[in-house]
Amino acid sequence: MKEHNKKYIWTFVLLAITAVFMIVSVPCTALSDQVPKLGVKDSKRIVPNNMGFIQRWLLLEPIAASGDTQTAVQATVKSGHFTDELTILPKEGDKVSVNSQELTWQAVDTDEYNVNLYYFAELVGTNCNNSLFWAVTYINCPEEVKDVRLAVGSNSASVWWVNGEEVIGIYGNRCTVVDDGVSKRLTLKKGINVIRGGIINASGAADFCARILDSSGNPLKGYTVSLTKDAAIASAGSSEFPIKLPLKWKASGKLLSPKPDDGHPSLSVKDPTIVYYEGKWHVYATSAMNGGWSMQYFSFSDWSEAPDAMPTYIDVNPGLRGYHCAPHLFYFTPHKKWYLVFQSQQPQYCTSDDITDVTSWTAPKDFFEGKPASLGRNQWIDYHLISDGTYMYLFFTGDDGRFWRSRTKIEDFPNGMSDPELAIQDSRDNLFEGSITYKIKGSDYYMTLIEALSPTRYYRAWISKDLNGEWTPLEGANSFDTPFAGRNNVTFEDGVESWTREFSHGEMLRDGYDEKMIIDPENLKFLFQGNDTTATSTRGGRGGRGGGGGYNSLPYRLGIITAEK
Repeated sequence: MKEHNKKYIWTFVLLAITAVFMIVSVPCTALSDQVPKLGVKDSKRIVPNNMGFIQRWLLLEPIAASGDTQTAVQATVKSGHFTDELTILPKEGDKVSVNSQELTWQAVDTDEYNVNLYYFAELVGTNCNNSLFWAVTYINCPEEVKDVRLAVGSNSASVWWVNGEEVIGIYGNRCTVVDDGVSKRLTLKKGINVIRGGIINASGAADFCARILDSSGNPLKGYTVSLTKDAAIASAGSSEFPIKLPLKWKASGKLLSPKPDDGHPSLSVKDPTIVYYEGKWHVYATSAMNGGWSMQYFSFSDWSEAPDAMPTYIDVNPGLRGYHCAPHLFYFTPHKKWYLVFQSQQPQYCTSDDITDVTSWTAPKDFFEGKPASLGRNQWIDYHLISDGTYMYLFFTGDDGRFWRSRTKIEDFPNGMSDPELAIQDSRDNLFEGSITYKIKGSDYYMTLIEALSPTRYYRAWISKDLNGEWTPLEGANSFDTPFAGRNNVTFEDGVESWTREFSHGEMLRDGYDEKMIIDPENLKFLFQGNDTTATSTRGGRGGRGGGGGYNSLPYRLGIITAEK
């Protein structure tokens, strides 16, 4: 055999071996990547991928259907299997009834350009043959975008809508091809845009892909993807939701530090509550000492005076000696009195006509006669209140992933608090303590901020239009990577040392000081506790009520972060 023929043979053999390895190895990787993920918390897929493909969807568990011709598909997607089939704006966990069967909307993330419906059906315990899949996602545009096109592919037939208008239909037993169907030129609104698809599969594999092309035919960028209508409003930074996301903050230096005296070997200043009243800032805060917890009061006219402000320790008031901490201060308009609410362990309150005089606070009173049965063995700490004009709400956390709600009619306050109920639940690392709830000025929105524990302490946000309703995570302000406030979106003012990596238990500076708890979205400032960069509180709890060392010896100080505009 000639030498050059041998070379050709060996080249062919090597290529064949390489092909075998590719055949063996690639499907395993592809399988792992193609299986969609259900119910992902803090998804990284809030923007399209680098090719513009949308990787977050709400999928309804499949409905029995057949036929892939245009006539059959059009009849199927418009047959009204459930109420508002073509207009529903679902969120994860919503349910619909189809032929006496309850189906659930599932939140789906995919690592691929396409969403694999075969594996989705397996995940929810069914199959994809002879099935209709409904898909919905919310596109959030910071500005109006003209002359875009929706481009899709599907296996098999599908029909697509943008903001209620039918824009694409592709039919027949086909495989998924990128940009197989492309819409006419469309205009995406500033704010929420709803993309809806109905995909019908006969048998075998099933999937779809979708992206938006700009006026030049390139993948559109600059928008975010959400899986709830309210989160879409917020993430878009639209005119309806007034806080622009993502937030970036500038941090001050240490403004309030412990000033121990002979009777108060204070190690830290933490858990602040703050109001601006009669030309002065008034701050009540926890004073942590090796022997336990108490409170202290500061006042000053300007923040430049804060580092020199001397505390008044609350135990000069005989009724407030002993274990009291984590205060919340507000003026209750119906009673024309100041209320100071705090942890003792259960929630207690005092009233006063003069917040500058700590001896004027009345003796503490309990909100509840003992621990409510609904709490069981769960802990309760860090209490705060807010009114919607009809009810006064008491919210609190428990260091265990639970955020609780209780309420009473405003005319009955402070009596008659209802048994607490769960308002939000997550893991301990993601929902820990230091919660506070506000009404956002100029909008219908309330916002709750809750401190997360890990990797380092930071704040997450939820929104709702009803204090007694469902709380939706505020996308773009709800994870360690994109927090409401944390080390990933806070930098320090020029010339200020980076003195903390944790942004922990604090309060926003309010637009007023009454029970409505209003904040101005155009002037966001947050008084927070931070500690020395060499200290950490990540894995611990509160370390108990007394004893030396541990959590209550950490060197907390107070500073302010200001949202950049």
